[in-house]
Order: sequence, then C-alpha cells, then structure tokens
Amino acid sequence: MAPTVEVSSKDPRIGSKNSSERKIENVWSEDYRLRHKIHVVTNYILTNVIYYFSYTIQLLFVENLKQLLEKVSINICLKFGTIKFFVILRLSANVIEINKKPNCLDSGPMTGTQKDKLKRVLNFCRLFSLSTMVFYEGGSLIYPLATTLSHGTQLSLENWIHYDWRKNAFCYWGSLQAAMFLTILQLQLALVQKANDPFAILYLSVLSAHLQMIMERFANIHYNPGKTEKESFQDFMQCLEDHRIIME
Repeated sequence: MAPTVEVSSKDPRIGSKNSSERKIENVWSEDYRLRHKIHVVTNYILTNVIYYFSYTIQLLFVENLKQLLEKVSINICLKFGTIKFFVILRLSANVIEINKKPNCLDSGPMTGTQKDKLKRVLNFCRLFSLSTMVFYEGGSLIYPLATTLSHGTQLSLENWIHYDWRKNAFCYWGSLQAAMFLTILQLQLALVQKANDPFAILYLSVLSAHLQMIMERFANIHYNPGKTEKESFQDFMQCLEDHRIIME
C-alpha cells in the first residue's frame, strides 16, 4: 500500500497570497527615516514628473514639420515609458513576492554540475544587467560629451532653448547649468528604465535553469534500495512542488 503523504497546496517557503495589507507591507516593508522618504519622493517627482513635463512643453515650441515629428516621437516614447513605469509600480508587491521564488528553488537539492550551470546563468544575468546599464547610461551621456568637446560652440539639448544662449556669458552658463540638471535627470531615468526593461529576461533565464534541473530530478527518480518508499515518494512530491512554484 502506497504511503500517505500530506503535501500542502502552497509551499510555506513562498507564503500565502497577497492580501491588501500584505501588498502595502511589501511596498513599504521597513520603517524608513524621514530623509529616506524625502529622497524617494523628490526622486520620483523630479524624474517622473518634471523631466517628462520638460519634454511635453517642447510641443508648444515648434517651427516646422521636422521639429514637430522629432518632438512628437520622443514624447510618444516617453509616454510609453511612463505607462511601463506605473504598471511595474502597481505590480511592485507581486514583483517582490516573485523574488522569493529563486531563493526558494536555490535551497533545493542540486548536484555539483547543476550548481555550476546555475552559476553560469547567474553570471550571464549579471553581465547582461551591467551591459544594459552601460548602454543606457552611455546613450544619456552622448549629448553632454558632445557639449564638452565642442569648447562652447554647442550646448546639450540645444533645441530646447528658444533664445540666443551665445548672447553673453550669463546666458551661456545659465543654459549650461539647466542642461546639466536635465542630464542628471536623464541619467536617473536611464537607471529606472534599465531596472525595468531586462527584468523579465533575467527572471525567465533563472527560472528556465531551475526548470531544467527539476526535469533532471524527475528523470533520476527510480527505485533506490537505500531509501524507503515513503522517502522516494517525498522526493517525487518535492519535485512536483518545485515545478508548481515555477509554473505558478
């Protein structure tokens, strides 16, 4: 007679599904200090409100069709970026919950070969993430670099300035400071987008590696005289549970 083994439908390592209270705890899980709260709010307003608005207001200063197409296209891209940001922000509690799954799967049984394979996948993810950050930040630094190498003949984001910034030193330095401020916001925005864009790719890469290891564990389940029937059945059910965690 097959042994009776009780297996819960939910792995306690993952926890229960999010309630409204749990979602709030996941988003704001620590007792942050006042300066941390001010930093987060200021960062959010500057990057996602003022910086986006600076692009939108440029639609009021259009001299020809070429300028209109250029400014409309960049505004459309930014609007999609805004939608993506708010979607991820709204799902932040679920994203935090998702982060627990790889940790849970990492605690499962693995052979030395499987550990090496998982390390290679993680190293690839780190390299991909670093390369993405360099690409995003490098693209944001092109205009400031061109301004620096121009020796004062060009200005970063020059098409935003609707006056003669070469008129005198005050106009030049004031315009340069404004351009530097917008560049800083652009760099911050690039970091936000860098964190959002490759998330699905990296997450699925890690889960795919874990899924392959689970399939190997399934394939290796067989009669073992060194284990009782109950222990073998427990191994099988643990494989099923880990598979459920990935597919959930």
